[in-house]
Parts: sequence; structure tokens; C-alpha cells
Amino acid sequence: MEKTVLAIGVVLVVVALMIVRRVYGEPLKARRLLLAPLIELAMGGYQIATHGGLPAGEWLSLALTGAVSLGLGAARGGTVQLFERRGVLWQRYRLRTFLVWLGAFVARFGIRALLAALGVTTAAASLSSLASGGRPHVSAALIGTLLITSGLGFLGESLVLTPRALATGVPMQASGPGGSALLGILDGVRGDDRPVGGTRRRR
Repeated sequence: MEKTVLAIGVVLVVVALMIVRRVYGEPLKARRLLLAPLIELAMGGYQIATHGGLPAGEWLSLALTGAVSLGLGAARGGTVQLFERRGVLWQRYRLRTFLVWLGAFVARFGIRALLAALGVTTAAASLSSLASGGRPHVSAALIGTLLITSGLGFLGESLVLTPRALATGVPMQASGPGGSALLGILDGVRGDDRPVGGTRRRR
């Protein structure tokens, strides 16, 4: 269980850093658009596969919340701001992006709560069992479903963001170091953003 908690902690830190970078702006990299969600999906699948799988009700919950995550992730991808900076395409999360994200969280929570109230899932029982020192493997599988739904959200975002990026005609940055959050802040202060297809914008 300790390894599971450590792995989830690492994923949460990585996701948090990625979100911070995208708030301030970061260059788009084609490989990273798909790599991050695929890593989350793989880790989620591994957690489920190595901890006894899921009950039938949890598979239903995963299917419903996964579909919501994918759909609202795609909607989130339509809210991301694209702009040119230093000759390459950058992205930035906006307020609308986080509103869609919040909506996805509420929708997923609502689905799980409804299924638990109907007795379809055992989410509440799993958490109670874990708190009382019960079998932890069910909780690990539950964590796996959360990783999968999060990964599907990022995947949906990437599936919309990638064609939007390609349609701009502005090149994406080659894979490699660069585009740190601090650099994005400094560039933003200088007002070096150029809206895609428009003129230089001074903020």
C-alpha cells in the first residue's frame, strides 16, 4: 500500500506542476500532448490489474465516469488559449478551462455518489474498510480508476488541442528542455505574446 501511495503522490505532483506551467503558459510539444495521458492510463490500468480487478459495479462506474472525463476533457481542450511566442506555438489555461475542469469533477463525483446510493458500487464501503484497517487492495483499484479518468480527461483535451494547434500553421516546439513556468512568467511581463493569426498583443 505504501508503494501505491508513493506512486500516486508522484503522479499528483507531476500533474500539479504541469497545470502550473500551463497557467503561466508553456510551449506545445506534440509528444507531450499524448505522453502524459498515456502514462496516467497505464498507471491506472496497472493498479487495477495488480490488485484483483474491479467488481462489476465499479466497471460500470469507470465506464460512465471515463466517458464524462473524455467528453469534458475534449471540451476543456477547446478553451485553451493558443498563441505564438518566440516563433513557436504556446498554450495557456484560462478561467473557462478550470470551470470545465470543475464541472468534470462534479459530474464524476455525482455519478459515483449516485451509483453508491443505488448500491451498484462499493466505493463508500471500500473507503470505510480502508479506514478501519480492512483490505487495502480495493482502495488501490479505486485509485486506479481515478488515474484512468484523469488520464482520459487529458487525452480528450489533447485530441481537441492537437488539431487546433496544427490548424494555426505555427510550429510546435521540438521535444527537449525549455519553456519553463518561470520563463513563461518573464515573457508574459514583457508582453511577447502574439495571438495566433493576429497582431502583437500588449497586455
